Order: sequence, then structure tokens, then C-alpha cells
Amino acid sequence: MNKKVIGLNASIIELVSIILGSFLLLAIKEIRDSEAHRRTVLRKQWEYYDSWRYEFVYALKDFLQHLGLKIADYSFLNSLEEWEASFHDSAGVVPSPECLEDDIKVITDCIALVIKTARDEGFVDWDVELANERAKRIEQLANGLARDVRSGETVLDDADDLGKCATALLALVRRPWRYRNDMAHMELIERHLDQYGARIKQ
Repeated sequence: MNKKVIGLNASIIELVSIILGSFLLLAIKEIRDSEAHRRTVLRKQWEYYDSWRYEFVYALKDFLQHLGLKIADYSFLNSLEEWEASFHDSAGVVPSPECLEDDIKVITDCIALVIKTARDEGFVDWDVELANERAKRIEQLANGLARDVRSGETVLDDADDLGKCATALLALVRRPWRYRNDMAHMELIERHLDQYGARIKQ
């Protein structure tokens, strides 16, 4: 009966290979789990973004119209370019200063919900300091615009700044969104894990 004897050097190499393979397999599993969690958070983050964009658009449209600026477009918070185009095409209407206090409450409540949810859910690439700065600036601009309308002053410049700040705040939620890339990355890790795992078990 022939017995295959493995030399000392070959045994050491085989042992090291098994150990390294196990570590690599564990590392890939941790990466896969981390990516799965990130993908879950990103999916929820996009759902929140989509909902907030809808609410924020209507809140700002009402506020701007009560300031005396009517914006027809509903996609003006999608990007800075779309805001600038929509603001440029806005039409003048009769202001309704008596409605502005309620409008500001709706806007600030919406912003507070964005920031609280982002913290509670652990949003990807979320810059809490920058978000707080933009939220504070939006509130300052809204209150200043309400005072200006009541005193009969011009509001165009600050209204433009308000739209830009609102767009920038929503962009913080949207910023890390690369869902298709994440899916492709996840599939690549899964394939590598399956192939390498099968090799280790042989």
C-alpha cells in the first residue's frame, strides 16, 4: 500500500495556506456584511429623501408664493441648476404676509425631521455639522424674508439664497447615493466569496 508522505516544508506551506485562506474568507465575509448594511441604510436614505423632497418643495412653494413669488416647477430642489432656472422663471404675485408664520413652522419642522432621522438612522456620508449650519441659515433667511415682506422691502436676493440653502440641505441626504454601483460591488463580493469558499472547503 503506497502512502503519500508530505514533507515538512510542504506541510508548513499547506498549514499557512489554510490559515491565510480562513482569514481572507473572514475578511471577505465582514466586508460583505458591512456592504449589506450600507445598502440597507442607503435604500432607506433614498426613500426618506424622496419623501422629504416632495414635502419640502410644497412647503417652500407656499412660503415663496406668500412672499410674492410664484414658482411653477416642482423639481426645483433636485439640483442647484434646476433651482436657478425655476427661480429665474418665477412670477410675481400679491404677497400674503399673514400666512408666513405658519409656512415657516412647516419648513422648520421638515428640516428638524430630516436632521433627527439622519442621526437616528445613521445616514451614509452624513455631515451633521454642515446640515445644522444649513438648517440654521434656512431658518434665518425665512424669518428675515417674512420681516422684509411685512416692511415692504425687496426679497429677491434672500429668496434666491433660501432656495440654494434648501437645495444644498437635501443634497446632503442625496450625496452618497450610488445604488447601482453598490449592487454591482455586492454581487462581485458574493461571487468571490462563493468561489474562494468552495476552494477552501475542497
